[in-house]
Amino acid sequence: MTDQHTPSVQPLRIYIAGPMTGLPEYNFPAFHAEAARWRSHGFHVENPADGQEQNSWAAYMRQALCQMLTCEAICLLPGWTHSKGAIVEWFIASTLGFNIVYHQPPKQWMRLLLEMLDRKAPEETDIESDWQLPHIPARGLLLASTDQVDQSAQKATEAA
Repeated sequence: MTDQHTPSVQPLRIYIAGPMTGLPEYNFPAFHAEAARWRSHGFHVENPADGQEQNSWAAYMRQALCQMLTCEAICLLPGWTHSKGAIVEWFIASTLGFNIVYHQPPKQWMRLLLEMLDRKAPEETDIESDWQLPHIPARGLLLASTDQVDQSAQKATEAA
């Protein structure tokens, strides 16, 4: 229940994208785990693994894209760069200015595509470490590895 004088704040909506086709259980356990993680931090999650079963890949993508377009952010699961559907979702999200959370950075050809669109991709790095969910402000952009967070904190300390 909200007070008349307190405006209600809608949680940031985030869409989960990643590989499904050809994976055991369509990779649904990874989608559900990631969705639970974001929900535990107060986000509204659109999870394509919760969608209705479709009779073709194209029909499933149409349904998933409708879900995605209700969001302001997208989280790309590990292996997304090998998924035709996740690449389509990433491209649309990038073009529309979504906040993007990468579990692994885009490949070089994808970075070139973003440059053609005058969009910025994160610096290419070798990301093999475990990922942690830091505090993400209402308009957060990039999920960082522990090493990247440590390096950023060190640079900030040195600059002060």
